[in-house]
Amino acid sequence: IPSVSKILARTGQFTKSVNSCLRRYDDTNLIINELIAHGDLDHPRSRRALRRLNYIHGHYPIKNEDNLYTLSVFICEPIAWTAKYGFRDLTVREKNAVFSTYFEIGSRMGIEGIPKSYEEMLAFNKAYESKQFRYSKNNREVADGTFALLLKDVPLPLRPYVTPLTFTLMSPLLRTAMGYPDPSKAMVLLVSTVMMLRKLFVKYLLPPRPFWLETSRISKNIGENGKYHTRYQFYGEAYPEGYRIEHLGPPNIAKTGTLAPVYDTKSGKKKIIETKTVA
Repeated sequence: IPSVSKILARTGQFTKSVNSCLRRYDDTNLIINELIAHGDLDHPRSRRALRRLNYIHGHYPIKNEDNLYTLSVFICEPIAWTAKYGFRDLTVREKNAVFSTYFEIGSRMGIEGIPKSYEEMLAFNKAYESKQFRYSKNNREVADGTFALLLKDVPLPLRPYVTPLTFTLMSPLLRTAMGYPDPSKAMVLLVSTVMMLRKLFVKYLLPPRPFWLETSRISKNIGENGKYHTRYQFYGEAYPEGYRIEHLGPPNIAKTGTLAPVYDTKSGKKKIIETKTVA
């Protein structure tokens, strides 16, 4: 979406360096984890994360429609990915649970006009992409910065061969918007076969994951230095000494430690429901 990538490119977080992109990735990942990992959006850490998210977004001129589309991506894309590459599709109840969680998050972010069901959200998502997806220089810059982070551990001589493989996982509409070429039929067949084999391996050869096996990335308890810590890393560690929720975000605003209000838009009108500092 050009209007979204324009703002992202302007921050420089995706284009300045791999480390700045890592910081941007970790900020998003940690805030989302803090929101949902506690199982209750009214959990103190979840509430603090939501208010921090609202504070960060308040620094940028984001249109409501773009916020709504981004919300739809967090709902629709994981469900679509799981259906295509997971060992099974999500059940109707699971899809509705994902939708309900993010519906509430969106409402508390102050996003207006949120569809009332997963099916309506999916229809909005596809219609918005069809209307708004088009190539722009900012799209490509943000995408290239993201790929630089995703592939940073791939040996340099192999990157020209690995990068095109990732294009097969993108829709034709998305590839066009990013300015990436269509992969060859042989490459599509190769990746599709590998992903299918993975699906079958997980479905028939791996045991079910027990409930006691902790998979959350964030620690439950605060560290001795007064900060929370991550339990594992994906692409590196943006916060090696730990993090405070109220200091997550771009470096230029991270030191403020400020939290913004929480909203409610379910009634059709945007109203503030929480302004006090979360203990």
